[in-house]
Amino acid sequence: MFMCIIHLQLTPKYKRQYRGELTMNEKSKNVRKQLFSDSWLEDDRFKGWLRAIPDQPSKASCIACNLIFGTKKSDIIRHSESQRHIRSVSSLKNVTKLEFRPDSEIVKMRTQVQKTELMLAHFVACHNLSFRSIDHLSQLPSLIMNDSKISKQISLKRTKCIKLIKNVLASVVEDNIVKEIENKKFSVYLDETTDIANIKVLAILVKYISNNQIQTHLLDLVPVDANHGTAKGLYMLFSKSLDKLKLSTDNIIGYCADNASVMMGSKESFKVHLLNDNSNIIVNGCICHSFHLIASSAASCIPSNIEILLQNISSYFSRSPKRQSVLKELQRFLNESQLKILSPSQTRWLALDKCVERVLSQWRILNDLFRLAYVEEKNPAANVIYQELQNPYTKAYLCFLHFILPVFNTFNALFQSEKPLVFILYEESVRFLRIMCSKFLKAECYKNDEFDKFKNPSMILPNNDIEIGHEAKSS
Repeated sequence: MFMCIIHLQLTPKYKRQYRGELTMNEKSKNVRKQLFSDSWLEDDRFKGWLRAIPDQPSKASCIACNLIFGTKKSDIIRHSESQRHIRSVSSLKNVTKLEFRPDSEIVKMRTQVQKTELMLAHFVACHNLSFRSIDHLSQLPSLIMNDSKISKQISLKRTKCIKLIKNVLASVVEDNIVKEIENKKFSVYLDETTDIANIKVLAILVKYISNNQIQTHLLDLVPVDANHGTAKGLYMLFSKSLDKLKLSTDNIIGYCADNASVMMGSKESFKVHLLNDNSNIIVNGCICHSFHLIASSAASCIPSNIEILLQNISSYFSRSPKRQSVLKELQRFLNESQLKILSPSQTRWLALDKCVERVLSQWRILNDLFRLAYVEEKNPAANVIYQELQNPYTKAYLCFLHFILPVFNTFNALFQSEKPLVFILYEESVRFLRIMCSKFLKAECYKNDEFDKFKNPSMILPNNDIEIGHEAKSS
């Protein structure tokens, strides 16, 4: 104890204050503290390493030594003359000179690099490029502009690009859309789909008016698990998405989806839950999907062997380069166009038109090819196809499909346009009905656009007068 007192008496007060060894009595004395002065930053002795500490005017720091000390000027001078500080500053200068560049230049350079990386990620997203392409695309600026400091600092690969799109660009776009529609009326389009990774998602699109123009944007993509595949589950996911974005169902004025029962059913569906929250919403099924259902329903009256034949012909050639080569040789020998046999869609009757057209255009060649395959190779599959091609009704049905499907496809393609065409929906629908009715009904049934008589059997034309196409009749 005695030795400690002697030590305190012998050690100068300023040193003990610098070390934090002052006694309670010494600390309690009112001593005016010197505050940090901005003029010190321009002093050649302190310039480059001295920094003020925000919210602590009686403290300063040395960025070279990573130390914090008081703002007494004598303490700062003493620190600047210490061996430790001299070594730290010398070492820092030898490592890199960039650290002594003004902060504004470093920030400006980094901002330009980040902006360039965001623009590259935005380009990939807008043009639907694969994320793998950014591994090579990000190298182009430095190769083209090898004297640019910004292009040399670009560091953007696939993983970073994905993160920028999902966490930066997507959130900005989403925020902009929400700001646009939070106080506006808007319509919603929903579609449940499965992506390439076999993950089921609920796509939510919004349609609204901005600056006198109709805008349609993707609002959210919500993953759908096994527990939310029902109408109630899908609506729960939809509601959570709106709540997250602070949007209200009260502002929804229209709802559109495909005509699946889970989306448009009259008892338990997404539509029912939505109308329970807002009964003023106008519901409209997808017009293109509706016409596909009409075509599929009508096609169910055609014998199933017609579609099976198209599938068999496609399968016969699809996985055999040898058979494809034989087809080309026969086409060349008979001086016919060398066209491939198309594969019919298994889910959409409207997509059959191109396949039917191709089979009819190659009808003579296909007959000869399958006859030779059966006779020379004794191929049973070729025999089944050949026997079906010899059936006169087969070609008649194919000719009829080639005659009627383009009528559906023309209407369907019209309303897949990106332009707003709702103002011609009624007119085009009436025109479509008039065209269809003219083929099998008497004129009085549709001449005044009154289609309520078509269920009357007396309105149906005689069999010989029903229009099925010239080629179908001649078959």
